[in-house]
Amino acid sequence: MPNKIAIIGLAKSGTTALYQAIKAALPEDTACVFEPKTPRELAYLRQEDCEYALTKLMLTSVGPCGYTESDFEKNIVIVRDPRDVLVSSLLYRFNRLDIINNEPRFKDLQAQFLAKEQNPSEIPLTHLMELFNPDGYHKSQLVNYER
Repeated sequence: MPNKIAIIGLAKSGTTALYQAIKAALPEDTACVFEPKTPRELAYLRQEDCEYALTKLMLTSVGPCGYTESDFEKNIVIVRDPRDVLVSSLLYRFNRLDIINNEPRFKDLQAQFLAKEQNPSEIPLTHLMELFNPDGYHKSQLVNYER
């Protein structure tokens, strides 16, 4: 296994799960930086006395945090179908307190998701977005994801 590893991807693409799995397989003294946002955070892994290093970067922070591919022996980029990312982000919203603490709303949302699962073409994703965001949603995020 390489000593210095970087995992890069978008939110809800599986990067955290991969980060945790790799971290568990590395020595306990591995230097780990989870989602660095500044060059200073990432510089910690570049130190010469840092034998093992692992980081997980959000694709949007690669530039601002000063990431360079050559700093790592292994660079893993996770790519996921944007429709799957959208569905995962919707499912993640079930953790919101305004949904958890409102049983009728929770059950309604759950029923809508189950209906979408049974008949995917009958319920557009925009409808599910509207249920989570009654005040509106960013339609630009949903272009070409109606089905």
